[in-house]
Amino acid sequence: MIPSKIKKRCNDQSFSSLSWRVIYLVDESRDPLVSIVMPTFNMQDLISESINSVLSQSYENWELIIVDDCSTDSTAEVVRTYVASDARITSIRTSKNTNLPGSARNVGIALAKGEFIAFLDHDDIWRQIKLERQLRVFSLDKSVDLVHSHLMSVGGSKFSSLRTMSNPFRRRATKTSLSKSNVIRCSSVIARASIIRNLGQFSEDPGLRAVEDFDLWFRVASVGKIAFISENHGRYRITAGGTLSNTDLSEKLINFDAKNGTQLAGYSRSKARERSVTFFDFPLSVFAYFVDGEFRIRTRKNPRIWK
Repeated sequence: MIPSKIKKRCNDQSFSSLSWRVIYLVDESRDPLVSIVMPTFNMQDLISESINSVLSQSYENWELIIVDDCSTDSTAEVVRTYVASDARITSIRTSKNTNLPGSARNVGIALAKGEFIAFLDHDDIWRQIKLERQLRVFSLDKSVDLVHSHLMSVGGSKFSSLRTMSNPFRRRATKTSLSKSNVIRCSSVIARASIIRNLGQFSEDPGLRAVEDFDLWFRVASVGKIAFISENHGRYRITAGGTLSNTDLSEKLINFDAKNGTQLAGYSRSKARERSVTFFDFPLSVFAYFVDGEFRIRTRKNPRIWK
C-alpha cells in the first residue's frame, strides 16, 4: 500500500523543503533522465519499501522499470498499485522465470530511455539524496562512467554492518582492485547508459549467476573510469533467501577467473591481515561515511570522490 505522504508527493509537485532535506523541482530540459531498473521475484512483503525510496528521491526526473521474473506471490499486484499512481513507473513480466538477475536487468536496460541507468534490487532502500548526490559527480567529472557509494547492510548479525565496513581507500574500483574483490554494491550503482550497452550489459551465463554484476563492473573498469562517493546512500538487505546466500560463490569465481583472466578464486588474506584491516577500517569508515559524508550532504558541499 502506498503511504499517503508518498501519494501526495506523486500528485503534488509544489513543495520545496523538508527540514534540511531539500526537494528540488526538475527542469526536464536541463536535468538528464535516470532510468532505474529493478528486477523482482516473490518480494511482496518488501518491494514497497524499495519503490517508496525511489518515490522519495529529491531528484525527480527518473523512470522506474520493474521487471517481474514470473513471481508466484502477490508481487505483481503490489507493483500494479504503484504503476497506476505514478506515470514514471512501468512494469513488465518475463515470459518465463529465468532465475537470473542479470537477465531481468537486461530486459529493463532494453526499455530504458535515460542517459543514465541506476540499479536497485527489490529489497534494498535508497536515501532521499542518493540520485542527486551521484549525478553531481558526473557534472563535476565528464570522464566518469560509473558512480557507486556506501550502503549499510541490514539483516545480518548484530553490528555486522559496522564491523564489515571498508574504508574509502579500499572502495576505489579499478581493474587492479577488482581483480582481488568486488567492492561495489549493485544497488548503489548509477552509470552512463552508453557504456552499459556498449559492453553488452549483464552476462546471462548461469555459471556467473550471483557474480554477473561483478563481471560487468570489471568490464567497465577495464575500459572506463569508476568513482566512489564516501557517503552512505541507503541500505542493502541480507536475507536467507537472497541470491548470494543461496549460491556457492567458489565455483562462480572460478568461472569469473576463466572469463576475465583474474585469480579471485585463489585470493585470500591471512587472518592477521584481516584483523589489521578491520582494526583500521572501522574508524576510517565511520569518519568518512558518517562524519565527513553527512557534513557534506547537510551543507550541500560536493561529494568527496575516490577514483
